[in-house]
Amino acid sequence: MTDATKEIKVEKIVPEMRERLLTNSTGKLTVSQWTDIVTQPIVSLFILLVPLTFIIPRLIWGFGVWMIGFLLLILIGVILMRAFRYARLPVQFEKMQAEADSAPFWMIWRGSVLADDAGKQMRFNSRLAPPPRLKRQTTYDVFYLRDNDRLILLSIAPANHPDAKRWQPTKAFETRLKRRKG
Repeated sequence: MTDATKEIKVEKIVPEMRERLLTNSTGKLTVSQWTDIVTQPIVSLFILLVPLTFIIPRLIWGFGVWMIGFLLLILIGVILMRAFRYARLPVQFEKMQAEADSAPFWMIWRGSVLADDAGKQMRFNSRLAPPPRLKRQTTYDVFYLRDNDRLILLSIAPANHPDAKRWQPTKAFETRLKRRKG
């Protein structure tokens, strides 16, 4: 087969990822990303509070209204604190290379490992995007958040995709990045 007859296989980007790439390229989070990141600890909080209903039933029966109000106040406080924290984090962009193929779908605990231009490996254990299908030695455009030592994958697409120019950081992205970095 000659080079002219080879068919170039283009990875399909799902519409949800396209929306995320376009929004992240301006330095913003999509509504669904914002909702997910702000409400993430609510499930853990509810799981921790379930034993309370079994351990102290009289307390809940006698002070049920007050207990529910108190829990709602805690819940609103947690959401507001997370919203304030993530509103100030700048969206980051880098071209990265996949170190290995994606893990099988049942290995959800394994994060995506990508390497930056210097070869430093970066592990994304959290993501606010559909699971990426990574291919070894492929370069990707990656938008992410850095929360202390934790990396949160926002959106990812192959750098050689025909629409990749549409997903490059815009001037608004650069402005937001400078403003949020201080």
